[in-house]
Amino acid sequence: TANPQAGGTVSGGGLYVQGATASLNAEASEGYTFTNWTKGNEVVSTTESIQVTVDGTAAYVANFTLNSYTLDITHDGLCTTHDDHFITALNNGDIHNIPNLEASEDLDDLNIGDNVTLTAPEIVGYTFARWEVTDANGATVNVTVSQTNSRAISFDMPANSVNAVAKYDTICYAVAVSQT
Repeated sequence: TANPQAGGTVSGGGLYVQGATASLNAEASEGYTFTNWTKGNEVVSTTESIQVTVDGTAAYVANFTLNSYTLDITHDGLCTTHDDHFITALNNGDIHNIPNLEASEDLDDLNIGDNVTLTAPEIVGYTFARWEVTDANGATVNVTVSQTNSRAISFDMPANSVNAVAKYDTICYAVAVSQT
């Protein structure tokens, strides 16, 4: 049996004669890590593949742990500190206001499949350009841009940590000086 069931798959169970050797195998699902095999409350092994001698009816459980990932949120293109502006991050209903757009902020303990929504603030003197969202391997994460606010995106957390960068362009104004 797998615990939790979504954590992975197991094989090797079945009917055996007493004294036979049963080969039990556990394979973690994406976003999970194999923890151990237990029989009752006793930890039998911490390796995915084990061999057990059958001496009667027994129930072995492969235990898996849900992996946690980090979302690193930063900005690019701002020239000065903007302590009064926040990137808003919504993770499965929990709201996080990421202060001080000069610094990088992390949201920890995210799991595969967690829905994340990020909203970049409007900042005077800058135009929001886009979000760049990549996983720890540099692969682009598929995001959905809000139809009502182009500064808001959402995505499901992959089985990897994620880096999200709010990209801004500076608005430049021309100042003419003339002599009369």
